[in-house]
Amino acid sequence: MALHLSKLGLGVLLLSLVVPLRADLPTLLNDALENANRDRGRWAYTESDVEKDGSGKLMHSSVVRNDPSKPYAEQLTPIEIDGKPPTDRDFKKYRAQGERRAPKNDNSQVEKPRKPGSRLSDYIDPNQITVSAEDAQTITYELGLKKNDNFEFPPEKFQAFARVNKEHRALERVSVQLRSSFRFKMLLKLKSAAVSIEFATLDPQYGTVRTTIHASGSASILFVTIGGSDDITRSDFKHVKPFDERFNVKIGPLKALDT
Repeated sequence: MALHLSKLGLGVLLLSLVVPLRADLPTLLNDALENANRDRGRWAYTESDVEKDGSGKLMHSSVVRNDPSKPYAEQLTPIEIDGKPPTDRDFKKYRAQGERRAPKNDNSQVEKPRKPGSRLSDYIDPNQITVSAEDAQTITYELGLKKNDNFEFPPEKFQAFARVNKEHRALERVSVQLRSSFRFKMLLKLKSAAVSIEFATLDPQYGTVRTTIHASGSASILFVTIGGSDDITRSDFKHVKPFDERFNVKIGPLKALDT
């Protein structure tokens, strides 16, 4: 039985790493996070997604082109689904996903209040940031976590790390991993969990991009083991102008594909 890591809350926690943080964080770390967020929604890329169950059996795969410069209905174009050419149903599915990105009303330019749990600063304890490794090129921070309504697991059970390139003040890798297994709400025993994102600087004039995302985990519910992995790879990047900016409409960062 497959276990989607986003259901564990780890995906939400990790992806929030690419949102600008507070001034009380180390300057180098804050600069790197802002760098990663700066050009989100301004890259077209091809995304390959491979999902497997706990035994390594392939459950689902897809190859989709994401181009935010196109009209919403055309922004997500399936290329291959489960090793086969996409069907009419697949095209309809991704067309609907693209349409959901469109502003809902004329107030789309008005910035809405931020929901709790949408930034890493909602999860991180600024008093528990330490340097776990450093060399001439990089520095790796260990980030102490704290309780949050969107991440109900005991924060002390997890480790979070962010590796930063000093010269470019850019993220190279961020990760969250389980320290040791534990039982949650009596029924669920979380045995392993890990999520990581690799970044690359394609052009120094632009922000960093996410190139790979890996998530894996295993748990048991009433003696039934569940688990799986999800590997996402992005390639063929092209810096583009978001569709709405052609009409001088301010939009927020585009979300990743639903996986």
